[in-house]
Amino acid sequence: MKIFRILSSSIQRLMELVKMSFYFLLYFAEFFAAFVVAYFAFAFICLIVPLSSNHKQKGELTEIFVKSNGVHCDLVIPIAHQFDWKEWIGIENFATHHADYLSVGWGDKGFYVDTPEWKDLKFSTAFRALFMNTQTLMHLTLIDKPECSEKCKSILIDQEQYKILVQTIQDRFVKNASGKPILIEGKGYTPDDNFYEAYGSYSLFMTCNVWTNNVLRRIKVKTVYWAPFEQWVLKYL
Repeated sequence: MKIFRILSSSIQRLMELVKMSFYFLLYFAEFFAAFVVAYFAFAFICLIVPLSSNHKQKGELTEIFVKSNGVHCDLVIPIAHQFDWKEWIGIENFATHHADYLSVGWGDKGFYVDTPEWKDLKFSTAFRALFMNTQTLMHLTLIDKPECSEKCKSILIDQEQYKILVQTIQDRFVKNASGKPILIEGKGYTPDDNFYEAYGSYSLFMTCNVWTNNVLRRIKVKTVYWAPFEQWVLKYL
């Protein structure tokens, strides 16, 4: 009889544990579903309610671009206008020394370095990038002047806006004792691009597109408050 009582008690405790686990999973599923709904609802509200720009442009205007690869938006700026980027980024580290434009992006280090193509994407890399505060890099690519399209928008900015743009971009780079960005050697996808150490952490709320959009907000370009996806960045440009 004693054995049966012990067995019965053990089964009862096991059933209670299973019940508690079931309720925990149920609550977690409800919380996760509510979080996903809230995330996309806030993103949608940001999309349909743009921030207006009251900046009155003066003097000479410079053309810059916002270019998307379908997932990620880069800023594309003249490589030698008001500020000569060639010396600052170390043009000798690129195969092409005569490009007219510089494509600039900020993003998750693991995503950038370990995922040169989408077929290389691992679940662990995506999970860490979205749900953990991960290290980041700046990505620079030398390119020719891009052509405007649905995925590449042109923006005209004045000298004051351009000066703020340059400073905002530079502020994201980790710099050495000489004030130059720190190159990550041998990690570029092609001979014409390179990665550099960057400040900031990547997360579900601070994505590569959010950074690009924040730069546009900083220079008072009409855009949205928060842009986790590339369509949000391009919407009002």
